[in-house]
Amino acid sequence: MNLSEPGNENHHEHLSAPLKKYLAIIFKEQENNGSARASDIAAAAAVSRPTVTNALRYLKKQGLINYDPYGPVTLTEKGYSEGKECYHRHQILVEFFEKILFIDKSTAQEAATKIEHDILTDVLYRLGQFVLTMKSNGLPSKWLEEYKDR
Repeated sequence: MNLSEPGNENHHEHLSAPLKKYLAIIFKEQENNGSARASDIAAAAAVSRPTVTNALRYLKKQGLINYDPYGPVTLTEKGYSEGKECYHRHQILVEFFEKILFIDKSTAQEAATKIEHDILTDVLYRLGQFVLTMKSNGLPSKWLEEYKDR
């Protein structure tokens, strides 16, 4: 979980939540497969291929991705930084909901998606630090087990 320290806000605050989601999806695909395909992005985001194509054109104009129709999609240096942060914001929240609050995976994913773009960076950073601390101390701890049983 490599979220920027508090005070280091996103470079592209003007990007909509769906565009940030696409960057996070591209980041994950690029990390796993070397690049992303528009069809994979559409499937992961549960949107149509034309919707993704329009978004990819916009992200290319912004200098965040390398993209040509029917070709692989990769992040530029700026896009990589933004995509990585978007991905980690989501992961921090999902881990907090699943591992600390014991919320099921589907609900945790949905909740993270709804709040990840609105939560203050300082608050998210502290949540991330809390999750890391709990994980490094060997989840689950006694108090977590007591909470889970309620």
